[in-house]
Amino acid sequence: MEFEADDPLSRMLWTSPDLYGDLLLLHNQIPFFVLEKLYDTSVYSKYREPLPFLAMRFFNNVMRRPQEVVDGYRNYKESCLHLLDLVRLSYLPREQEQQRKKGSGRDLRIIPCVSKLLRSGIKVNLVKESSFLSVRFKRGVIEMPGISIDDFMVSFLINCIVFEEERNNTTKHFMSYAHFLNCLVNSDKDVEYLSERRVIDNYVGSDGDLEKHVSHLGRSLLFGFDQFYLSNLFIGVEEYYRNDWNWQWASFKGTYFKTPWTFISAMAGLVLLVLTFLQT
Repeated sequence: MEFEADDPLSRMLWTSPDLYGDLLLLHNQIPFFVLEKLYDTSVYSKYREPLPFLAMRFFNNVMRRPQEVVDGYRNYKESCLHLLDLVRLSYLPREQEQQRKKGSGRDLRIIPCVSKLLRSGIKVNLVKESSFLSVRFKRGVIEMPGISIDDFMVSFLINCIVFEEERNNTTKHFMSYAHFLNCLVNSDKDVEYLSERRVIDNYVGSDGDLEKHVSHLGRSLLFGFDQFYLSNLFIGVEEYYRNDWNWQWASFKGTYFKTPWTFISAMAGLVLLVLTFLQT
């Protein structure tokens, strides 16, 4: 979609980057079917591109999703309530139902922060996915897609969370993700680790500033564990974290495999011990 040279909207897009965020504010939302009616009667309908595709391409200027995600909206047939819902739904992982099978009970659980998880041997690795919500736990590793947190993303997350809080029949993916981040991040060091792992790109300020944003996002969220799409992940992390063997093995690796020199020293000691045993 292109704009005419004298179109005021084309100038506005360059002079007001906040426009992207304003269009996704919950209190600014207009029913999507109304937008489609307006679009069908506008001069822009001549471009023959469906409105969901144009909307996703527009917001991708700030979200930078993979192109195949945007192209998938050329034949979008599902329903959405408004622009915020359209963009929100685009992030929901396809395996959402499978991830919730083990969830039960009403009390929302917590897991330790990154600093504590590391001491038990649990690591966080960056994985490539089209949505930052596609988080998994496999064999002691939390696999997290990267997320760039800037002013736009903070606003988008807040509005998605409020939207999910207000609607009982809506999945709680963004509320779940906010709770998950709030568990992981408890200090500047946690933010530093996630940044070093390139899981989080911080564009809101210092590590402390980001920690405050994450704490604000995950504060006082009320929903049950049966609505928590990361229930399997939390159960797996809890089981791994409570296993004493994992702590002992992590401590052993931290002591003897931290650097090549400590590893060589440990191997030399082991060889000496074996030789001494063979001579007796």
